[in-house]
Amino acid sequence: MEPFSVVYTDNSKGGLDIERDILGKINAELIDAELSDRSARDLIKEADGVIVSQMEFDREIIESLEKCRVISRTGIGFENVDLEAATEMGIYVSNVPDYCIPEVSNHTIGLILSLERRIVGFDRDIRKNGWGVARSKWADMRRIEGQTIGFVAFGQIPKEVCRKAIALGFDAVAYDPYVDPEEIIEAGAKCVENIEDLLKISDVVSLHVPLTDETRGMIGKRELELVGKNGFIINTSRGGVIDEESLVWAIENGKIAGAGLDVYADEPFQSNNPLSDIEKVVLTPHVAFKSVESELKQREIVAENIRAVLTGREPINIVNKEIFSL
Repeated sequence: MEPFSVVYTDNSKGGLDIERDILGKINAELIDAELSDRSARDLIKEADGVIVSQMEFDREIIESLEKCRVISRTGIGFENVDLEAATEMGIYVSNVPDYCIPEVSNHTIGLILSLERRIVGFDRDIRKNGWGVARSKWADMRRIEGQTIGFVAFGQIPKEVCRKAIALGFDAVAYDPYVDPEEIIEAGAKCVENIEDLLKISDVVSLHVPLTDETRGMIGKRELELVGKNGFIINTSRGGVIDEESLVWAIENGKIAGAGLDVYADEPFQSNNPLSDIEKVVLTPHVAFKSVESELKQREIVAENIRAVLTGREPINIVNKEIFSL
């Protein structure tokens, strides 16, 4: 039997020993498109499976795949893959939704504490402007205990953030029309019926939604004004869910207290982005998911998703469940 062909379109991991070890057990050859003389688009036409990071898989590309059975996305999000086209072609799309729950939840809490306790600002001021200037900026800091954190979406990561936030003294509320309210209540949060109510009552708003047509730009001027002058916005999901121009306006005009961001509408983040000049914003370079341990787990699951499909099973994580109704 000919070996299966699996193409990694845009590998940023370096060596692929982990993936090759897993796929080698089913006689699958893993091709690193970055090291090939042929283009990724040419290679994937003949592939049985594809591993993709950032490359766009639109309808045209997906319809060019001659025998592909699975597209394995290397992260949680899947906005770069046309799910409808893949489903029509009978191609599984998989992702790795649970490989970095500790990392992202801790990073989210870190951003919250950095804003609430002005940690980044104090560090910057004491280095540049001295002790006196740094200490003068504590005046409107508020106690965390008794504040309310609001979660927009309530999947596995926000549930873990919720647990940690409650331990710090936060009350929690959540809005997610796709989650059973009982599940939210069992996690220790109060369920609210719409996002407007959540924004009005939250001191900290933590965003955990995928980037879709429904969520793109969902946080704009109107929503930010509902948060209020003492509120913080935290985003460790996808940058495009916030209208960044509106966010800059809201902070500069005192409509909200600040923001903690790990993701941006355009990445990589550019030095001329207006957010870089705002003191009340804490920025990190899309690393909330990163750790030695999470990357190892990610690579294993990505390869196991491919292995499952090529041996006649379902992938561990299926994004396009509509494929079962074909």
